[in-house]
Amino acid sequence: ADFKRRLAPQPRPSGFPRDIEPVREPRPFPDIFPRSKPPAPELMIVDLRGRLPDEQLMVFTLQGIVNRSRPRIYCLFNPTDELWLDWMIKRGWIKRTTKVGPPEELLRRFGDEVKGMVIYDPRLPASKNVATMIAAVENGVVLSPRLAERFKLPVLADLRGRWGKDVDAYRWAFDNLWDKLNHHLIACSHPDHLGLRDYLVQNRAFIFWVSGPVDGAEESASPDEEVRLVEELLARMPINIPVMSYPWAGEGVGMGEGPGVTLFSEFGKYLVGSINCTNLSVHSGIRIERFRQKTPPAPKLQRDKVYISFIISDGDNLPVLTTNNFPKLWRSGVRGEIPLGWTISPSAYMLIPDIVDYYYSTASENDRFLAAVSGIGYMYPDSYGRRFRDRISVFDGFLEQTGRYMDLMDLREIWIMGATDSKLISRYAERIPFLRAIFPDYGRRVSGYSQATYPTYGNVPVFHAVTSWRKGIPREEQISRLVSEIRSMTPDERPAFLHVFVLNWFADLAMLKEILHRLGPEYMAVRPDHLAELYLREMRSRELLVRKPDRLVGLEGVPLSFALSIHSFAPSRREISLALLGGLEEGSIEPDEIPIEPAQTVAVVISGIPSGEAVILSVSWDGKGEEVSIPLEILPSGELISPVSKVGKLEFVASFEAADLPHRSGERMEDPEAIGEEAWAAVRGKAEPGFVIYGPYSPLGEGSYLALFRLKRLSDGEGIIATLDTCVGGGSPITSSRDLKAEELPKGVYKLIPLPFDHPGGGVETRVIWRGNADIAVDQIILWRVVSSSSTGR
Repeated sequence: ADFKRRLAPQPRPSGFPRDIEPVREPRPFPDIFPRSKPPAPELMIVDLRGRLPDEQLMVFTLQGIVNRSRPRIYCLFNPTDELWLDWMIKRGWIKRTTKVGPPEELLRRFGDEVKGMVIYDPRLPASKNVATMIAAVENGVVLSPRLAERFKLPVLADLRGRWGKDVDAYRWAFDNLWDKLNHHLIACSHPDHLGLRDYLVQNRAFIFWVSGPVDGAEESASPDEEVRLVEELLARMPINIPVMSYPWAGEGVGMGEGPGVTLFSEFGKYLVGSINCTNLSVHSGIRIERFRQKTPPAPKLQRDKVYISFIISDGDNLPVLTTNNFPKLWRSGVRGEIPLGWTISPSAYMLIPDIVDYYYSTASENDRFLAAVSGIGYMYPDSYGRRFRDRISVFDGFLEQTGRYMDLMDLREIWIMGATDSKLISRYAERIPFLRAIFPDYGRRVSGYSQATYPTYGNVPVFHAVTSWRKGIPREEQISRLVSEIRSMTPDERPAFLHVFVLNWFADLAMLKEILHRLGPEYMAVRPDHLAELYLREMRSRELLVRKPDRLVGLEGVPLSFALSIHSFAPSRREISLALLGGLEEGSIEPDEIPIEPAQTVAVVISGIPSGEAVILSVSWDGKGEEVSIPLEILPSGELISPVSKVGKLEFVASFEAADLPHRSGERMEDPEAIGEEAWAAVRGKAEPGFVIYGPYSPLGEGSYLALFRLKRLSDGEGIIATLDTCVGGGSPITSSRDLKAEELPKGVYKLIPLPFDHPGGGVETRVIWRGNADIAVDQIILWRVVSSSSTGR
């Protein structure tokens, strides 16, 4: 409790400036990132492992100054630094190395390149970042007061006692150093993150930090003022430039990944994760003109198979590629046995080309690289460029950069996240002409196969993730959950094509092999490029793809509408006719006669009073045709615990099985009274109060909606037993909320609890917060858009 009282509020951007014109300052170097000259034949090797942090900071800033003219110093700091040094020697980029002793020896060798020292204030965290910037522009090294006494270099600046608040230090740097710094490179770096500093000093980057709930409670912090200064900074900088390091440094430390990436995206900036990514002043000097992947032919299409591609996440984060995760996964004995998709940042082409060379050179024919996330850098398409008058031109500039470096790395597929607008997903295919497939989402955000797999512009297939990963559960439970999720998202039709998202932090390759084994011979793993190729083969043989809901849910007596789309893979124009055969009384189809061009998608709206167990349509063209059947569930009005008012027509959006949504507590329960014969139960003594249901973060346009929660009480109890709410994905803002009392929910009987809400656009979340006062079971959550506002009492 004492700790919680010390937490500061999450920093809140002001929202200003907005509706601004982009700064278009010419870049003074040819690539997006500044790059070193080729390394010297001999590198001085400095072992910083075991050194105190202030000594490490001194050496990293010295390395940045020395390597500015030509890379000559290489530091051992991370466990894999020796691996990459050995690779550079093996490939002939480095001829020999010499070990260098303590910092005194480095200063003796390179003292004539250093003009003096900048002393930071140990009581003010921001002073380390400001000292680093001063050192960059004055050719100095950053020292603690302790080391300043030891080395006695000329004092370029002594920052002790100059500012009382971190934001004051950053404001001074913005006002006094901006004109001397690089306007095309910035870093959001925690003051104690040191490993990247050689590159930041070498290239004179502005370095800032926005504190979060934990570090924001320190006396020197003022999170709101810090984030609002950063808004000024980002508006002042050119569009489509990288932000290095990371806006998160531990739970509650820093403004956080999501808020940080959102803020950067709004100003047309993207994050290239690079916490403690060492020796970039050396790696970026390696020159490789173009990379080529191994391209074995795709397997023969078998129409009785479910094809899956494992896509391993987080390769956009340079420490994942260099230090923390991929090097270990890459050495697995399983690699090469099953096809895998490995995500990798196109920015790696400029910053760590030698390490890219290691992966490409040692890849098997079962390894395929795809761009991550969501292109040249990590950003959210939904937010990108929002502060500008013409956000699409800013977004297109991002896509141009992405396409340029994807091509140089022979990347033809891309993993994106933070995109709920289908038009923005389509824009990738429009602006990157060689793109073969798009793999969206950081975990499952869709409720059915029709939402997961479909074509977009130019017949480029889109494969949304169909799996999510749960933190902190046993390995065996994780495997079982993933197998169940894959099967639940597999449609009845064959062949089918699925994107199996693999969260790199929780996975090992043997898990993936075991998942494939448990799925059985009906499922076949393929590389992501082969998944796209096989999908297109199948679609072209069909000519037309009718994308329909996997199932429909209506409310008894209330008019229901739903949309389906038809996409043409045919080589020439087709004339399509549609007819309603059953399932809706007083039904209509608009339009029912449609001309469709090659690679075009057309939308159709079907409406009527729900009746029967399925909506049945006929779709015909050129003497061909197919019958489309969509299962229909009609919820009885007698299950409602309160009237649904001001509803004239409901447009079906989605239904979510509670057992398939994310959970923090509870257990799956077989229940013949549940619509899917399974529910999610929260039982006292077994489950912890809190979020027993949340998600799914599915994309939802702006508008008025109705959410219907189907629950029942399993035991005696009293008081508030659950709070139901809807919100924008991630929890803010909450768009509707209702406390559910025990007396409102008869024991052993399912009831429908309606929550009308207005959604501002973006991902949606529906949540059940269990209070622990009675056992409950949650069956389903259904979403409809309210498409008319006439009142009907119920």
